[in-house]
Amino acid sequence: MSRTTWKQRLASFAGHVQAMYTDITIMPDDELRALVAACKRATSTNCGWSTFRAARVIEAEAVNEWQGRRRKRRKRSAQPAKGD
Repeated sequence: MSRTTWKQRLASFAGHVQAMYTDITIMPDDELRALVAACKRATSTNCGWSTFRAARVIEAEAVNEWQGRRRKRRKRSAQPAKGD
């Protein structure tokens, strides 16, 4: 009988999620916007179920990344210039 732990069961999936997240975080802004737009176009009737589900997961992470970048840009632009 196998005594696989929950961490072992999730490890290979976690690797896929980490790869997706890494790809999203290094993606240029214009590609990130295009990715979000592509995810929004996927519906349950125009693609396979796995593509549809992947689009939902990818969209959530891509939107989070985009919003984080916007917050950082706003924060940087709101800071006074050094020496002022």
